[in-house]
Amino acid sequence: MSNAFSSLKARLVKTNCIQFHKVNLSTQKKRKLNIMLLIGISVIGLGYLGEINGLATKGYQIKELQKNVTRLQEENKKLQIHSIEAQSFAAIKPKIESMKLVQSDTVEYIESASAVATLR
Repeated sequence: MSNAFSSLKARLVKTNCIQFHKVNLSTQKKRKLNIMLLIGISVIGLGYLGEINGLATKGYQIKELQKNVTRLQEENKKLQIHSIEAQSFAAIKPKIESMKLVQSDTVEYIESASAVATLR
């Protein structure tokens, strides 16, 4: 009986070791899977943060450029008004008088009998 008991005990120990080994392998696989998932999620998270940071920077740059466009449009309007004022008759009249130009009473146009073009 002791022989039968020891062989039964040996089989139980062997079966328990195999089951323990299977459980141990299963836990190791789960642990590796968890580590891989953690690494994957970390990489995706860092990529996401990088993209969000890039978008925020570009948004700031766009806002600054829009402010610059608005400022330049206003400056352009002011320059156009200044140009129109400078070309007005009221601005030109004192210059004409300072150059001592006189107004012509009669205007004569010269007409050519034929159109002539030369080639070099």
